[in-house]
Amino acid sequence: MLSKCFITDAPVQTVSNSDFDGIFYYVEYGESKFFFKFHWDHFNSNFVEKNKHILQGLILNKKFQYDKNDNFYDNERLEKIIAEARVPKTPEEKKENLLMYLHTLQDYEGSPIKFSSVNDEIAKKLYFNNYKELVFFIYTLQDEGLFDLKELKHPTQLTSVK
Repeated sequence: MLSKCFITDAPVQTVSNSDFDGIFYYVEYGESKFFFKFHWDHFNSNFVEKNKHILQGLILNKKFQYDKNDNFYDNERLEKIIAEARVPKTPEEKKENLLMYLHTLQDYEGSPIKFSSVNDEIAKKLYFNNYKELVFFIYTLQDEGLFDLKELKHPTQLTSVK
């Protein structure tokens, strides 16, 4: 029995349906709830598995191509969504996206930014693979002199985004 979503890795609530030879389930992710259908023998292709964070980011940003009337997904459809997604993919795009996000957290230019938390959900929302990649880019921006970290052990409070 399926325990986690093929797309989000979140726990699922499976639904049986004798009219369709496949897997039906509900999943909650971020602030959204979805009903997905997959073939009974579905497994993610290497491409989908490697880029699943893009699908997760699209869901968290409410940009996932979801149609309640056509909720059947397979690797071809997921790969198409990933390939056509307008998200930061290169290191430069990821740095720019992170910098723009940090800028939105400021009260005014140069004001301190305090994260309530830096976690995997924020990383996914910014289209990073995981929390470790987000932290890597935070340190990269610091090394480039774009802001200062107050606490280097846990990058949860940033100051003076330049």
